[in-house]
Amino acid sequence: MASSPQCSAVASAMRKQGLNYAGLAAKIGSTPQRVEEICTARVHPTAEEFGKLARALNIAGAPGGSAHRYCV
Repeated sequence: MASSPQCSAVASAMRKQGLNYAGLAAKIGSTPQRVEEICTARVHPTAEEFGKLARALNIAGAPGGSAHRYCV
């Protein structure tokens, strides 16, 4: 079973677009496993992955503050 995204903004954007990790991975040209690892903060995205995820989810950027340290 897939873990939930650590960031509420990512979780909300995925929900609004009806995406799961596989769907998001397809949008950015990655694997579902890699997307889940990034979204659950097991790994940090590369700058390229960060940009692709933010664009795919229509997120302008990660808000500041420790509460959003896991945002894409």
